[in-house]
Amino acid sequence: MFAHKVSLENHTRVHTGQKQFQCDVCSKRFSVKFTLIEHIKHHDSNYQPIECKLCGKQFAYKNNMMRHLRIHTGEKPFKCGVCEKAFMAKCDLQAHVKHVHLNVPRPKRVRQRAKKSDASLKDRSQKTPRKQLVTKGKLKA
Repeated sequence: MFAHKVSLENHTRVHTGQKQFQCDVCSKRFSVKFTLIEHIKHHDSNYQPIECKLCGKQFAYKNNMMRHLRIHTGEKPFKCGVCEKAFMAKCDLQAHVKHVHLNVPRPKRVRQRAKKSDASLKDRSQKTPRKQLVTKGKLKA
């Protein structure tokens, strides 16, 4: 169930693989407009990402970095009111309640394979197998 029509549309594009939003600078495509907007900031010369001091991951917004910090601290501020299980993200708590306590079955995921061009399939047969590249735990140059 989605509160807004646009949320349902964004979710549907996850399943269809449709990426209708394109960056005018580098032509990268996105399924959600907000993701494109965030991406465009990286092309701005004044862009100053916020960096996690523990792992170096960068974020456009401080609140996203603060949420990320829970990975390092182990903080789980979202607790289930039924069984007291705790979660790092609100969406994980909501999914838990829905599927565990309300017995709503999880949707089956449809995996989409990346389409390979005929050229990349031909090149594969000419590549050196990985085990020939590794000698005593080191990669050959």
